[in-house]
Amino acid sequence: MFSGKRGAVAAGHPLTADAAISILESGGNAFDAVVAATAAAFVCEPVLASPGGGGFLTARPADGKPLVYDFFVQTPATPRPHDESDFYPIVVDFGATQQEFHIGTAAVATPGVVKGLFTIHENHGAMPIRECFSPAIDAARNGVTLNALQAYLNDLISPILLASEEAKTLFGNQSGAILQEGDTQRFEQLADMLDSLALEGPDLFYRGKVSPAIARQCEKGGHWRRRNLQANK
Repeated sequence: MFSGKRGAVAAGHPLTADAAISILESGGNAFDAVVAATAAAFVCEPVLASPGGGGFLTARPADGKPLVYDFFVQTPATPRPHDESDFYPIVVDFGATQQEFHIGTAAVATPGVVKGLFTIHENHGAMPIRECFSPAIDAARNGVTLNALQAYLNDLISPILLASEEAKTLFGNQSGAILQEGDTQRFEQLADMLDSLALEGPDLFYRGKVSPAIARQCEKGGHWRRRNLQANK
């Protein structure tokens, strides 16, 4: 946790916290800092946060009542038949116990976090959203050095992170093994998307050129279609 005159920040990676701190020190408010930290977590804590996910925000504006934003994922109402679904188990070994998870395109729900961040920023933010995204964009392009916690999480769920060739290019090394502590991880396409989102807004993700790419992937055994993205509220 880091604290200062304008607030305190707790995060799972120093760069996530740094993103929020830099916004606060530049004159942004707590909502700007939340947007910045969440975007940075996409890069620095990708096991725990993603533009393909969802979330909640509980807050109390300085001049208002407590509020809750619900931008959790949405499950399509018309699922694909089970025998046509890309849905299969992966067992994660926690040492003292094992837990079965399910992955594949049929495990993907309609993401809400991008719309959530933009709505929060529109209603409460004080800085341009491009400035809020800037720390995440820089980290994604320049690379993030995996710390012990992120390397542990990567190793823990490596069967998930290495399940596809696309994922291996992001989470695996040249030999195909999971990235380790001290390795550098880059997300250049994510940097480009965040940069474009800052300029074009959330419609780029839900109705623009990002949506057909996501939909094409999910249509291969998944439950939702592009119309589910377009209908997201």
